[in-house]
Amino acid sequence: MSRKLVIGGFYKHFKNKLYKVDNIVYHSETKEALVLYQALYGDFKQYVRPLDMFMSEVDHVKYPEVKQKYRFSQVSLDEFGNVSPIDEAETAFSKAEEVFATAGQIEATSPETDSSSKEDRIASLVEKFLDSKEYEDKLDALLLLNNNINDDLIDLFAESLDIVVEKGNLADRVRSLKAVLQAHTKYEGGRLRR
Repeated sequence: MSRKLVIGGFYKHFKNKLYKVDNIVYHSETKEALVLYQALYGDFKQYVRPLDMFMSEVDHVKYPEVKQKYRFSQVSLDEFGNVSPIDEAETAFSKAEEVFATAGQIEATSPETDSSSKEDRIASLVEKFLDSKEYEDKLDALLLLNNNINDDLIDLFAESLDIVVEKGNLADRVRSLKAVLQAHTKYEGGRLRR
């Protein structure tokens, strides 16, 4: 397999859904490598799929209309949710096909990003979270912060929402804050449809 899976990387499925790879896990009986990945849309469910299948090419006989070469193609996301292909085989696709309205994260690290632009991007996302009136925008900002979030930011965000996020493990605190935003987003969306 010449392609490498990037833990923490963002991948676009050929059916135009966006996912984040959380880890590689192993089947307890067969020792088969499985990719643990999370949807970046809807209810943000986690899934597992065999590594070979995750990295495989699209069956173009079964899906002749699909232009994407791989089942999951690695992408990077900017702070506006614009998706850019990383897989060399995918760079020929148009920008319009690579933009997702549901996108919600940026790469945590990029070799060409200097620290001042990273700090500016983080400050911009914090401002987006605090200034936004829509919970969905707040959730997007939280997801865009990705690995750049810390306990102080969680406390600040919780205070702005007039909630308490219990002290503890950082990942648990992020999940708790995300769950509150998802619930508000779901309620807000249901209210607007009536």
